[in-house]
Amino acid sequence: MTWDTYYEKINDWAVSTAINRISSLENIGSPDEVIDAIGLIALESESGATRLLNKALQLGIRFSGEALTELIGICSDESLRRAVKQSADRFTAQDLETLYGCVDEKWIAEAAKQHHLRLPKDMEDIDDEETEDQETYQEEILTALESASYALECCAAAQEALCRSGNMSILDMISNRFLSSLAKSASLIEAEQYMEDAQDALTAFNEDLHVILQNKYVKLHAVRLYSEIDLWFNSGVTDWFVHLNINRMHKRIGKAIKQIEVIQRELKQLLA
Repeated sequence: MTWDTYYEKINDWAVSTAINRISSLENIGSPDEVIDAIGLIALESESGATRLLNKALQLGIRFSGEALTELIGICSDESLRRAVKQSADRFTAQDLETLYGCVDEKWIAEAAKQHHLRLPKDMEDIDDEETEDQETYQEEILTALESASYALECCAAAQEALCRSGNMSILDMISNRFLSSLAKSASLIEAEQYMEDAQDALTAFNEDLHVILQNKYVKLHAVRLYSEIDLWFNSGVTDWFVHLNINRMHKRIGKAIKQIEVIQRELKQLLA
């Protein structure tokens, strides 16, 4: 579905319908339109609003500092952090001034450092470069730990959704009735949405790990992580093929969870 079609119809849809259509978006609109749509969904569902923001980020959207302030309180903090990080390459010093006092200061400091921007005048400068490096690396680890926790939540939710889809797939193969087919279809749509959330969370965690590994103070033994999980079904496959793929993806997510937990333990040890 194109963004133009989605945005044209969103006011006529129930919020649940608008949320279900997010995964079918092929492109994204202007930041103003996206924020408008997120605001409509957020009136009833913060998780739905967060899902639309995640989809927009996946499709490459960038926001101004002023636009980002409109997302505060209606989307998850983790997704807002990702939006700030993704948009930072187009920020000016004024964008950072606008965000100051609205978002975590370490997000602003990270954006300023990576893109050579002047910090807001009210943020205290650290004169000692070595101390700054040490504090920065600790902040980067804390950020990665937040991403790890969020990735674990998303992967666990995806696993549960896959289990439900697997059960409905078996029921449909046994009964081969209209209602069971309808229930299976609904469970697959739900699982796809959770899989996309898991993909986004794993990608964000990988990005944070990459930042950490640039720091001379950090040595990690376990750094490889699944960053993408291919979507695993479409309307043309057979029932058995769908069921086998559900089991395969369930195992892959299980491996990703174990990898995240190993890296998470290492990161915590660095702060000990």
